[in-house]
Amino acid sequence: MPGSSGRDIEVFTESVQLPIEERVAFLDQAFGEDKDLRHKIEAWLKSNDWAGSFLEEPPEEAMARKALQIRRKLFGMEHVDVADSLRNVSIILGGQDRWREAKEIAFLVIDLAAKVFEFLLAVPGEILAISDMGRIKNKRN
Repeated sequence: MPGSSGRDIEVFTESVQLPIEERVAFLDQAFGEDKDLRHKIEAWLKSNDWAGSFLEEPPEEAMARKALQIRRKLFGMEHVDVADSLRNVSIILGGQDRWREAKEIAFLVIDLAAKVFEFLLAVPGEILAISDMGRIKNKRN
């Protein structure tokens, strides 16, 4: 890492292998009063932890789930944008041949659309969650 001393890389390498709950004590012992270096290592650890969790699932799925999370927080569960995000997650899962999960989410989309619009015919686009999965599956066969 450019501009790094050997010590900070060494401490980072050791601390990244520790369980998160043990890192504080390790960093206390390693740096004592050197707060700047400690903050630097903590930032590297946070970036590493974030990257690791992000890469555990395919990027398109991670982005779709993040969009869903944001929309739920902004609008609450019963909102057309939340239904749209759920639909996107369902389509992505279908594209990954994860049909059971995709189907469960597709049915959530239909239930949510029925609640939001009070009748399903008002949202023909949301019905595509199931038909899109069928098209994806047919393309693979």
